[in-house]
Amino acid sequence: MRKLVLAVIVVAACSDRTGPGGSNMTALVNGARFTSVPAPDDHVALLDTFNMSLSLLGTHVISPGMLYESIGLTLSDYHGIGRYSTCGTPSSVFGTYFKQNEQDTALGPFFTTDSVCGGEVDIQTYDPISRNVSGTFHFAAVSDLSRTDTVQVTEGQFSGKIAIAGLIIDPPLFGPETIPPPPPRPTQRR
Repeated sequence: MRKLVLAVIVVAACSDRTGPGGSNMTALVNGARFTSVPAPDDHVALLDTFNMSLSLLGTHVISPGMLYESIGLTLSDYHGIGRYSTCGTPSSVFGTYFKQNEQDTALGPFFTTDSVCGGEVDIQTYDPISRNVSGTFHFAAVSDLSRTDTVQVTEGQFSGKIAIAGLIIDPPLFGPETIPPPPPRPTQRR
């Protein structure tokens, strides 16, 4: 089920709109360069404030108008700056890699980190007011068709804005301004 949900999010983010976005995701996929196309509105991630999961998304054009490849990472229990590992209790990072055609149809195989350890996402900067985020990542993933076929995603980097979905929380998340000051204590008269 997680694969389908992430695939829908990734595919939905891959529209034909290619404005002057400032979002960016780069990596090496089995040694080949992956550079994402700018996403609309500079978004490189989606934060679901209902369950506090962050999905990082990137799509690379292999053949214009014909074939694309996508990298997706979902961080459960997102809490801002820090390292999130594919091996943990519970696993906090779910990574995917797959190709899709011009109709946004995912093509097999679909690679996931379901049973593979060794991956990590490092959120290095996060500004809750501007919603800018940047960091690095790497992971290994196995094919859903053949458990022996793997993909290595290395030297990953990302930067851009976070879109918000779910419950809208104001003021922004994870900043000092989110904690209200304590109420003043009443003075006691003697």
